[in-house]
Amino acid sequence: MEWNGGILKQGSWVVPKGAKDQYWSMKVLALMSDPKRQAANAEVLGYSGMHLESNQYVAEKIRPLLPLFPDNLKKQIWLDQEWWTKNGAEMGERWNKWMLSRHDWLRRRDQARPDGLLRKDLARAMNDEAARRAAAQSRPP
Repeated sequence: MEWNGGILKQGSWVVPKGAKDQYWSMKVLALMSDPKRQAANAEVLGYSGMHLESNQYVAEKIRPLLPLFPDNLKKQIWLDQEWWTKNGAEMGERWNKWMLSRHDWLRRRDQARPDGLLRKDLARAMNDEAARRAAAQSRPP
C-alpha cells in the first residue's frame, strides 16, 4: 500500500449543547476515544484511530498498513480546513459545472453515433426484444 500524496482530514465528535442525555453521550464518546478500542477497530477496518496512541495497540504486522503509521504519516498532507472553508462553495460550483459539461459531452458523443442510436434507445430495444422472447416462450405450443 502506498501513502504518497495521501490527504488526511481532521475529525471530531461532539455532543451538541442542550442534547438529551448529555451524560451518557459523553460516556459513549469516552469509550469511542479509548486508544485500545480504536486499535481494535483499526485492525478490522484498516483505518487508524483518531487517537495517535492507538497505533501502539495495533498488531505489529498491521501498523505499517495504516495511514497514521509514522513512516506513512510523513508521506501525506493534512487537508487545509481553512482553505476549504473559504473556497469550498466555489469549488463545489466549479465541480458541478465540470460534471455537467462532461454529461453534455457524453450526450453529444452518443448523438453522433453512426447508427443513430442513443444508449437509452439501445437499452429500450434490448428490453423490447427480451420481452418479445419471454412472451413467445410463455405461449402454449
